[in-house]
Amino acid sequence: MLYQAARYTQHCRLFAPVYRQITLQGIGVSGAGGATPAMRRTAYTDVRDAWRDYLGRYNHGRGVVLIGHSQGTFVLRELVRREIDAKPKMRNLLISGVLLGGNVLVKQDQAVGGDFKYVRGCRSPRQFGCIVAYSSFDQPVPTTANFGRTRRPGNEVLCTDPAALGGGSAPITSIYPAAPFAPGTTIGAATNLVGIPRPDVSTTWIEAPDAYQSECANTDGADVLQISPRNGAPVPNPVPDANWGLHLTDANIALGDLVGLVVKQARAYEAKHTAK
Repeated sequence: MLYQAARYTQHCRLFAPVYRQITLQGIGVSGAGGATPAMRRTAYTDVRDAWRDYLGRYNHGRGVVLIGHSQGTFVLRELVRREIDAKPKMRNLLISGVLLGGNVLVKQDQAVGGDFKYVRGCRSPRQFGCIVAYSSFDQPVPTTANFGRTRRPGNEVLCTDPAALGGGSAPITSIYPAAPFAPGTTIGAATNLVGIPRPDVSTTWIEAPDAYQSECANTDGADVLQISPRNGAPVPNPVPDANWGLHLTDANIALGDLVGLVVKQARAYEAKHTAK
């Protein structure tokens, strides 16, 4: 939450459910992959209950931005499908969903279908009630990649570039906390291996505008956000291996663009609802 979502608090109130996540071993990082359907139901049910509690106690009709990454996105895909997509009243609360690194599915060559019947992929900065989703890579996507590929016939993985929703490429603004991610943990050590420099500064955040270029690309059946360094920026490393791409930096590699997009979407949402 501090590393990936705190930047949004410039513009939003942040609510973060504490839920029983599946362990790194359970999601297959170690190669074991011991998660059971019951474990996945537990994680989803915790988040669903938190969502319902938030609606009952704190929402008061306000627009909502859902933010998730990796396992969080897999859970939020289910939440949107079950609790929001088919319910017009709930869809009316959705400003956007920032669902990164979790293979949101749409129909082939479309911005809807797949996971959701009504909630679409975002294609304009002033569009709201839609989903921003991608997995980032800076190398060719392996055929065995964990992200960007699906085996579901007639579907593809949604890629929406927050810096170029209409297509093409654009410079992006990377933002990282000056403090390291989760010191002393396995995931913290792995994040450092991505190779994003962290200079010794007095500020809370480190911002690198125009250090990288992004573009949604379909290559050999994979739909991903391809990242290219600019102006001498370092080339990030895929961690733990090429099958994961730049998964550990999905949320920060374009965080400036994501936050800026959410602001535009919120303004468009408020303008329409105020006009009513």
